[in-house]
Amino acid sequence: MAGIVPLVPATLQPVKGGIGVQSLLALTHVQSVMSAIAPNCSLNCCPLVICYITNSEYTEICHHQWKQALKTRKTESEQFGEKQSSLNPCIQFVQVSALPKACLVEWHVLAWPELQDCEICEVKQAKHCENYCIQAVAQHCADKPTLFSSHITLEVTNFEGLQRAEKVNLPSQMVEMFCQVWGQSFPSATSRDTGAMPLVKIFFSPTIYDFNLLHKYFMKAVAISCSSHAVPEPAISLVPVSGLDSRKQILAWCQ
Repeated sequence: MAGIVPLVPATLQPVKGGIGVQSLLALTHVQSVMSAIAPNCSLNCCPLVICYITNSEYTEICHHQWKQALKTRKTESEQFGEKQSSLNPCIQFVQVSALPKACLVEWHVLAWPELQDCEICEVKQAKHCENYCIQAVAQHCADKPTLFSSHITLEVTNFEGLQRAEKVNLPSQMVEMFCQVWGQSFPSATSRDTGAMPLVKIFFSPTIYDFNLLHKYFMKAVAISCSSHAVPEPAISLVPVSGLDSRKQILAWCQ
């Protein structure tokens, strides 16, 4: 679902009150839109959530608001005897320079409605290399393997050294490992029936990595991974941003 910003319906202007109020209102809008799309679609039907913020200091507040909204929704579901999805939403925070209408936060969610009776499979991986750590979480529906989502991040262990350096040419081997981790998370029948893979957004810092090299390495590595697993290549969007979850996180793959 496209990004939702905290606008007051009557004026279509950002709600006043700071990041806490804006984040809560935006999440309320998200839930309203999801319910309108499908009656049983709610925040706990989201395998992946992207939160765009204009200041890294907003991360903790927005994360708290998300957990509270999710807890409230689960409580409501229990009260009405509704079956709940077993999804564990992955959250990616992305810092950008500005948002529409000068808002402080924007929520973007991927939702899978009507999964209350479905088994959700989750695969977690971690790869540790010299000065790097790759962590991945992939989820798919056992009954509908074409529903596939993955969240992969790359963190550096020596951030101070990275700060002192100019633009870093990410080694092609590291990108290959990044995509290997992604490929290993595929369910056996992912997207073979639909002939398509969900869009991939790769967030990165343009002050650290060169766009052209990143694009070259990822296109090659993704093609190899898809070929070896006999699945279609996804569309890839490289998105330059001001920051991610933390200073150590320098790449984030969201699908």
